[in-house]
Amino acid sequence: MKKGISPLISWILLVAMVISAGAFITFWSTNFIKKFNPEKGLKEDIYCDNVNLKILNACRKDQHTVVINFSNQGSFNVTSLTLYRATELTIAASCLKFLDPNLKPGGELEYYFNVNNTLDTGVIQECPQINNPATIKPETPYVNEISVIPWIKIENTPIACTDRKINVNSAAANMLCSVPGPASFTINADFQAFYDHISNLGCDFPLDFSFSVTNTGESAGTVIPSYRVFGGRSFSIAPSQQNLNPGETKSFALQVNSFDPLDPLCCQIEISTPGAIETSNKISCP
Repeated sequence: MKKGISPLISWILLVAMVISAGAFITFWSTNFIKKFNPEKGLKEDIYCDNVNLKILNACRKDQHTVVINFSNQGSFNVTSLTLYRATELTIAASCLKFLDPNLKPGGELEYYFNVNNTLDTGVIQECPQINNPATIKPETPYVNEISVIPWIKIENTPIACTDRKINVNSAAANMLCSVPGPASFTINADFQAFYDHISNLGCDFPLDFSFSVTNTGESAGTVIPSYRVFGGRSFSIAPSQQNLNPGETKSFALQVNSFDPLDPLCCQIEISTPGAIETSNKISCP
């Protein structure tokens, strides 16, 4: 009787051990699978395959600043940039630039990167702003490397596309940006219309003469038209000055309130700006 019970107990204990081991393995496997998702990296790779950030050009604005022009030629919004820089004067380190608004597909971005700011190594930090950009031109090349890693966001999860890292050409980063030319102004004045007005209506004061000025230069500038009204006793111009971007045109109005009819150049008007001058022919008051 006892001999029959021992094998039974052994068998029961063996089954219990197998069940316990199976439960442990199942529990461990479940936790492992939860923590390890082989598809996660695969999905990130698939998303990053459609990320295509390009550098259109780069140049050195001053001793502190490298200007980088980016173009998003991929399929996703670029939400952030990791910028790594190494120079002759600073410790190699990186920082994170959040893009607000995001750089959309087909969009372009001009970014001013302060390569001389002190960055802590081994710490994720936001790229510092350029508060006081230098105006000193660099005398020696010292930017050794600048690389950029684009970030995207999928289902509100940030993804760093490290395999899409791009490099700024070090020669370009050490080359001064071309300086645009100065503002240049062109006067657009219809003196004939003013002459016709006087010929038909006479010197019926106040006389209004409108003209415009176009900035044909490469830089923005402020135009303050100068004017002379020969024989004029009272006149004014409005507005007194205008800020014009390259290619922009703005209007002015000159009002003449009285003339001296004995002046031989009665009603003749001259308008000038830096680099341009326009003068009407003699206009005699009837």
